[in-house]
Amino acid sequence: METSSGDDIGDDLIGQHLGHYVIEALLGGGGMARVYRAHDQQLQRDVAIKALAPAYLLEPGFAQRFRREAQRVAALDHPHIVPVLHFIEHGQGLYLVMPLYAESLEQRLAHDGRVSLAEAIQVIREIGSALTVAHAYGLIHRDVKPATFCLMTRDTLRTRTLASHARQAPEATLPR
Repeated sequence: METSSGDDIGDDLIGQHLGHYVIEALLGGGGMARVYRAHDQQLQRDVAIKALAPAYLLEPGFAQRFRREAQRVAALDHPHIVPVLHFIEHGQGLYLVMPLYAESLEQRLAHDGRVSLAEAIQVIREIGSALTVAHAYGLIHRDVKPATFCLMTRDTLRTRTLASHARQAPEATLPR
């Protein structure tokens, strides 16, 4: 996959170890990163690992900014915000470890075609609640679209926003 900056993000992570995580498969990605399914060997569970594109690490201050944003998102405790389980700096890469969910809202819509009015209202409420909390903590979700919202189960539309799309708002402070 090629990033918007033209740098290729290879599949060379599949089969690799990042600490106690074993990368198993590519789930998807875009210009900024790729998301992989991995297995946590310590806790015997599957997780999602977001690997940032190498080109972003060349930007002055990006790694420090991303680390700070990961810390801020990890401090949030909300039922509809994907928690950051682990932040990994390995070699030249930065990685976020998050829970693995059934599918994205985009995948559900592609498969089912539509959701009921009641389900749509529930999803909108959950997304709105999550974004409100994130904004109160000075974080802005910069990629609001169905692909960036996770559904917790196949049978129930329980939305979680993807933490890794948050950006710190200017002059925001995190309540202690």
